[in-house]
Amino acid sequence: MKFEVLSQKENPLLKRKELELSVDYEKGPAASKAAVSEFLQKNFSASAENIEVVSIFSEYGAAKGKAHARIWEGKAPEKKVKKKSEAAPAK
Repeated sequence: MKFEVLSQKENPLLKRKELELSVDYEKGPAASKAAVSEFLQKNFSASAENIEVVSIFSEYGAAKGKAHARIWEGKAPEKKVKKKSEAAPAK
């Protein structure tokens, strides 16, 4: 699996880097969030807790795709929105 950084944007207000990656699957399975996170750990010297893989999209009919990720200066914030099943039951 090959990765290529298409764009890298520094966001000082939110203290993070925003990345867009190109992924080439090379006759293998589609990229997972773990594989993207591992690539970012090696190439950007970031720990796993500072990396947030936002999305991975495959191109139709091709063994390629794009991924969007964020590398936070500190620990990545937890999501504040809960799924409906996790929220308190309605009365």
